[in-house]
Amino acid sequence: MKNEYKVAGYLRLSVEDGDKEVSDSIVSQKSIIEEKIKLLGNDFELYDFYVDDGYTGLNTDRPSFQRMLYDIERKKVNCVITKDLSRLSRNNFEANYFIEKFFLEKKIRYIAILDNVDTYQKSSNNDMIGFKTLINDWYSKDISRKVKSGVWARKEQGLYVAAKAPYGYVKDEKNRNKLIINDEEAKVVKKIFQMYNKGDTMGEIARKLQTDKIYCPSYNGFEKNKNGEYG
Repeated sequence: MKNEYKVAGYLRLSVEDGDKEVSDSIVSQKSIIEEKIKLLGNDFELYDFYVDDGYTGLNTDRPSFQRMLYDIERKKVNCVITKDLSRLSRNNFEANYFIEKFFLEKKIRYIAILDNVDTYQKSSNNDMIGFKTLINDWYSKDISRKVKSGVWARKEQGLYVAAKAPYGYVKDEKNRNKLIINDEEAKVVKKIFQMYNKGDTMGEIARKLQTDKIYCPSYNGFEKNKNGEYG
């Protein structure tokens, strides 16, 4: 028997979810969606999971979300299931656009498990979608304001808040919000400044540093340098 519904299981988690990291973890969301598909019966078959881990729900500029939309356009899926409405979007306008217009036009059945929303069933919970998405929007923006406020408060105290120290510095082992000069890199920083100050272009400076076998910033930074140790 052919499955009537090809399901896109959409999962999302970001810093705006506050202290919900454990309960709203990707693993937890996946388990809840898998269990729901089993309960729905043989008419439902998982087509794929679409996971955006670390992406805000305030906009739809998310790679897996866009991939899901692409598969909807190609008619690969005709049902979208999320743990709750906030996983789809925390932006009130966009959430309502996709649920009330886009999904409707594409004949997509949308289910938000914990909010008891199923757009193919007559339910009072469906009538509450607009109100719930408005609350989700407010909550996300409130968390965002609190996070930004906390960051600025630490900055005003003179504390360093970025994940990595800028080139020429290292983080103090005893206080990760304090920077200490890296003596070796400091020589390079001064050299770059002097060369630029006398008129050398950025390209000329880069070639000089490469010739002198000076490690590039990314060598000890976020990722391995794709152009070699001195590239």
